[in-house]
Amino acid sequence: MGIVEKGSLLSSVRGRVGDLVVKHYKDKIVVTKAPNFGPDKPTKLQKVHRTEFSKAVAYAKSIILNPEKKKAYAKKVKNGQRIYNYAIQEYYRNKAKK
Repeated sequence: MGIVEKGSLLSSVRGRVGDLVVKHYKDKIVVTKAPNFGPDKPTKLQKVHRTEFSKAVAYAKSIILNPEKKKAYAKKVKNGQRIYNYAIQEYYRNKAKK
């Protein structure tokens, strides 16, 4: 990581330049190496969790698309909480009970 003084050539540059990233913080300009988001394959456990989350999302969407269920869930949720998030939470709670 390099710190560059204000007024230099990089003071007008922001973002990615080649394999470097120029970041501006309050009174500093920082140059870092760009992150590598390579094509890593997900692990077996990641695949399992992604599949379960997809099921939870499908469950939550089914609640929201059904007006009767949505109304029933609206009574369950706390003030400021969303029905969608509550349904996902409930999906995982019910799964843990099994």
